[in-house]
Amino acid sequence: MSYTVAPFDPADLAAITANALGLRELAWHDRRRLEAQAQGLVCGFTVRDGASGTILFCGGAAEAHPQYARLWAVYADGLGRKAWAFLLDRTIGFIAALPHRRVDTLVDARAPMALRWAEACGLAREGLMRAAAPDGGDMVIMMRIER
Repeated sequence: MSYTVAPFDPADLAAITANALGLRELAWHDRRRLEAQAQGLVCGFTVRDGASGTILFCGGAAEAHPQYARLWAVYADGLGRKAWAFLLDRTIGFIAALPHRRVDTLVDARAPMALRWAEACGLAREGLMRAAAPDGGDMVIMMRIER
């Protein structure tokens, strides 16, 4: 299987068939609002299946200030091992290339796979934000600080 990587386009969010966690987050944040926010992103990328053109991943970083950016990502449903390996490699490279001293993301505390993914990408658990999710659930702050 081959994959193509392109700069993120906010319209990509409307086209992705997100996994259950991604669907919940898109519902929390409203797809249109995310698309509008994505217009102001520092950078991001979209990964498509090379054969079908189906969007497998959208992700990026939103800059809070020159030293700090917040990461975000939405994954398609039903990804196989090769796709996950490719996405992990690309995501690690993307995070490493960011010029920000601090990068972080919020992960639903009830999503162990998402927490493992963030750790595999080189992020460490920083803290727990109680009742921070729109439905009242807890969120984990995952971060990386370059010294």
